[in-house]
Amino acid sequence: MRKIIFGSCVLGLMSNAWGFDYQLNGMAESFGKFGFNSGSYRPSTNGSDGKYPTDSYASLFGSLGIDLSLAKGLSAALGGSLNGLIYDSTLSQGGEALGVGYVGNYLGFYGDKSLTSRNYIIHNAYLAYESTHFGIQAGRYEVNDLDWFSEFNQGASLYFKFWDIKAWGFFSSARAMVSSSWFWDFTQFSVGGKVLGAGGIELNRNGLLLSLYTYAAPDRYTAPGFKIGFDSNPSFEGKGFRSRTTLIGLFPINAQNPTRRDGSPITEDILFGYEFSKDSSEYTQTLFVKQRFDIDEYHFGAMVYKNWGNANAWIGSYGDPFGGVDIWTASAYDKGASLSDMIGRNALSGMLFVGGVHGGFEWGILGRLTTSPRSDEQSIALTLTQRIMEGLSVSIKLEYFSDTTKAGYTIGTDSIPLAKNNVSDRSHVMTWITHQF
Repeated sequence: MRKIIFGSCVLGLMSNAWGFDYQLNGMAESFGKFGFNSGSYRPSTNGSDGKYPTDSYASLFGSLGIDLSLAKGLSAALGGSLNGLIYDSTLSQGGEALGVGYVGNYLGFYGDKSLTSRNYIIHNAYLAYESTHFGIQAGRYEVNDLDWFSEFNQGASLYFKFWDIKAWGFFSSARAMVSSSWFWDFTQFSVGGKVLGAGGIELNRNGLLLSLYTYAAPDRYTAPGFKIGFDSNPSFEGKGFRSRTTLIGLFPINAQNPTRRDGSPITEDILFGYEFSKDSSEYTQTLFVKQRFDIDEYHFGAMVYKNWGNANAWIGSYGDPFGGVDIWTASAYDKGASLSDMIGRNALSGMLFVGGVHGGFEWGILGRLTTSPRSDEQSIALTLTQRIMEGLSVSIKLEYFSDTTKAGYTIGTDSIPLAKNNVSDRSHVMTWITHQF
């Protein structure tokens, strides 16, 4: 405590001497996911006798940072975070402990090393400048405005804006996940040891958004895409009517002979294990449509997400074009460490949602149906959030989730294809207690 007080005094003296402003920020959060199918794991020996439970885990997360306003338009930030497991059901469910796959996962910077645990991350360390027509940010920082990249970036982004037209560029040498439920240090795992670049141009005027962009990683993919949006009431503040329509198209062109850094071939994608030779066509497509209506404090709508081919082999799993839909809610014993098959090969998903905000209380219901060659999924989730006081809130999500993996495919690390369909209960409850300052 004395060190914190002393540090704050030093910052105050520096701020007065050199004329910059600063603000300390932090968060403490406890998280828990508890699966209802909690039996013991047993790999299959004949394609029909395997048992694949839904894992449970809990963690304690904390972060502390400082934001600096150095001059007009010029800012900087520095922040670090810690996270640790306090419960991992896989320790007693058989096989190896898998909780580190959520919290502390580190496979080396290039994503090609053996799994080790790393429970600390310097997630913020950037310098940024922003004016009316230009902005640039470099270092480590959180990304909030890209369709196909979320969480924290190590790299740089910039934009030029004139009137209602904006041109932007983005570079990533590594990506990190920094939260209570997922905690991965900066790595190139998501693109198999490669850097990532993106850029585009957009028009945003009177609620109409027209955007063209391209994402690319060398020897992995090039993915041109577009986004069309319309907001009938951009100044909506919780009263009246609002309609928001979003249409996103992405057209990944996948490399057919991807290699690792040592030159050895990559024969299957890193998430679902599809063999590139037969499951990953060169030209693929993704289409996402979302319609949301707001009437006073209530909202409702629908979404459709469709893949043609293995469009999300390298892109799609680490972005959030959906606007908050969690696609990592299956089981650590399955492919992709809990990744839903809604981004799988030739998958089609339909979603309906409804919710409301009433002062400090928020609620939402999301129902989803997914069909794909590998599996079919049905889920419905209820999420509730209550603000207790300024900076303190409690959330709970209760989800029914049935996952049917089809005969001929494998589950998790099993090498024996299923002899018949496997129906697994992935239902679970998640809880958060969050304090921010």
